[in-house]
Amino acid sequence: MHIVKSLQDYLSVLNRFRRIVVIGENCADCHVFLKRYSRCLEGFEIVLLPVNIDDDLLDFFFSIGILGIPIVIIDGKHFWGDINHLGEVVCSSQ
Repeated sequence: MHIVKSLQDYLSVLNRFRRIVVIGENCADCHVFLKRYSRCLEGFEIVLLPVNIDDDLLDFFFSIGILGIPIVIIDGKHFWGDINHLGEVVCSSQ
C-alpha cells in the first residue's frame, strides 16, 4: 500500500507507468485538472475520459484497472486515485 500526501507524491509513485487515465464529468473538469497540475504531469501520456461518473462506472474501472494504467478521477473538487484517495489532501494543497 502506498500512502501519498500530495499529487506530486502520487505521480512519483506512478512514475514507472508514464501514462495516466483522467476521468471527469466533462471536458472542462479534465482541462482544469491538467492546467492546474501541468508541471507535475510533464512527460506523462494523458488519456482523458470525459464521462458521467456513477458507482457502477467506478467499480468497472477499478475492477479492470484499465490494464494496470493509473487512474485519476475528478469528482467536483476531489481527485481520486487507484493507489490512494487523494480527495482533501490534494484539494488542500492547491
